[in-house]
Amino acid sequence: MLIIALSLSAAGMLASLAVWLDHAVALDRLVASTPSDEMRLKILPVMREMIVAYWPWGSGAGTFQKVYQIYEPGSLLEPAYMNHAHNDWLEAIMTGGAIAALLLIAGVGGWLLAASRVLAAGSVDTFQPLRRAALVVVLMLAIASITDYPLRTPSVSVLFAICAVWLCVPFVRSSTEERLSRRTTDFAKQETTSK
Repeated sequence: MLIIALSLSAAGMLASLAVWLDHAVALDRLVASTPSDEMRLKILPVMREMIVAYWPWGSGAGTFQKVYQIYEPGSLLEPAYMNHAHNDWLEAIMTGGAIAALLLIAGVGGWLLAASRVLAAGSVDTFQPLRRAALVVVLMLAIASITDYPLRTPSVSVLFAICAVWLCVPFVRSSTEERLSRRTTDFAKQETTSK
């Protein structure tokens, strides 16, 4: 506990010193608002309009950029173009329509089911630490997809796929649990034969 307290105190003092010396670049970036951040909010009404226009079939996979150019209002025109919606959830519904919406709902339901199974399993499962880490990673990527498109990066897509597999693999009893179960079974057999 002492080491943790000293580490936190040292980190707090370093952060305070950086702010005091005006070298807190990371803090400035965290607090500063960029034009792309503002665009993410400004295109939400446009996204709604496109989703309604292409419902229930969607505009088709990979069509966001071209479709957005049709609906882009003059007030949002900039030298840089929008290649994605910076909201993977809305873009998936816009391009995939009702089928994509159903798949997203099924994905959220699957994650909730996996979370209930993993949290209820306790220490019985050998891969419990991996499953809990996978739950957190999938949740973080789902939240990050609200304001960006992290899953379009191949390395992050692979990480997401691995975590999804970890959540779907059947539970394996831990060696301690297996030994206890075997002892109980052996004891029951001995009791039956002695009678």
